[in-house]
Amino acid sequence: RWRTALILRELEEELMAAESFHSNEKELKKLMNEKENLESQLFEAKLELQRNKNDYGPLSGKSEVQLESIFYALRIQLESLDLKISPLAKLSTELNHPIWGLLMRAGNDKSYLAYQLERYADIYTSRVSNFLALTPFSYLRSPRGSLPHDQDDALS
Repeated sequence: RWRTALILRELEEELMAAESFHSNEKELKKLMNEKENLESQLFEAKLELQRNKNDYGPLSGKSEVQLESIFYALRIQLESLDLKISPLAKLSTELNHPIWGLLMRAGNDKSYLAYQLERYADIYTSRVSNFLALTPFSYLRSPRGSLPHDQDDALS
């Protein structure tokens, strides 16, 4: 019944950095959702254009010129959106440290450190003093884990 607790002092800085980036994170998420929608429209336009050129599948009734115009307009919108996304994405990778970024994140994924913490530490905290308010009988439970298909209400 051995339990493992890891004290990770750097966690405090990471949490402060993530909290300070929260409004930018919401904006980045909004822009990425917009980008996904535009990409979907772009791919539909590309498929329509391909079907029109090769005369197969359901045709939209639009001319090749109209479809190319739609396709290139969507590409321009995506490029413009990428110019807004890039600085925010770069900032998000430099949180807490300009080279290494966050300890617990690697882009949208968990870092290897986070993976190891999940696997080998029963609990982790930034200071032992965080346990002062607890009794020896306290039972510490982890929050419910999220899955890729779960709705992300944290940034809403």
